[in-house]
Amino acid sequence: MNFKPLHDYILVQYLQAEQTTAGGIIIADSAKQVNQRGTVVAVGPFKYVDGKAVDLSVKVGDIVLFSAYSPIDLTLNGKEYGILRDRDLIGVFE
Repeated sequence: MNFKPLHDYILVQYLQAEQTTAGGIIIADSAKQVNQRGTVVAVGPFKYVDGKAVDLSVKVGDIVLFSAYSPIDLTLNGKEYGILRDRDLIGVFE
């Protein structure tokens, strides 16, 4: 099944949450934070700014940071994805 976002929506595949701390301590499942990073898999064609269609701020392959509760969760072919709007992105990792 393929999924193509419309308008200013972005499809991200969640990145694996950290399993250990920097000091090597294993993090229990109950203490793990909600995932806030993902790889952009698909982007919608445009967003409107002042009535004009404008390209989105990210492209496929970018690793992005977003608010923990902004994505809509989606499972496709057994993989976990999130759908969010361009404005819900906080930043892009370089």
